[in-house]
Amino acid sequence: MAAFCHSTPRVPSSSLNRRTLLSSPLALAVFPATAEAAPRETPVLRLFRRYEALDARIEELPGDVPEEVINAAIDELYALERTLEGTPSQCALDIVVKVAVASHFGLFDAGSVDDLVWKEARTMLKAA
Repeated sequence: MAAFCHSTPRVPSSSLNRRTLLSSPLALAVFPATAEAAPRETPVLRLFRRYEALDARIEELPGDVPEEVINAAIDELYALERTLEGTPSQCALDIVVKVAVASHFGLFDAGSVDDLVWKEARTMLKAA
């Protein structure tokens, strides 16, 4: 990472423009899609794809499905969430995925999201 930080162009503050700002390390951290056009498939992303598929199947269940079937599918979804949360993050996108899943994309007030974010930050900083 040090090489990346040192290769960042030094620009006087009076000549800052959008292109300079968007190429800065901070912008690359905030906007990971610009830093990595095609993110590599991590274990977290693979689990997320399974989560999305299962969630879509649950949403598409007809109204006359027995409650036991719905509950079993939801239990499977929660188990997948726990597995996903316990899988080590390898990049910032993994953390975004975990936060999105923990809050079901903001649908639920997930009080544990703050704990999750700080846990991920501690883990990733220890590894740095």
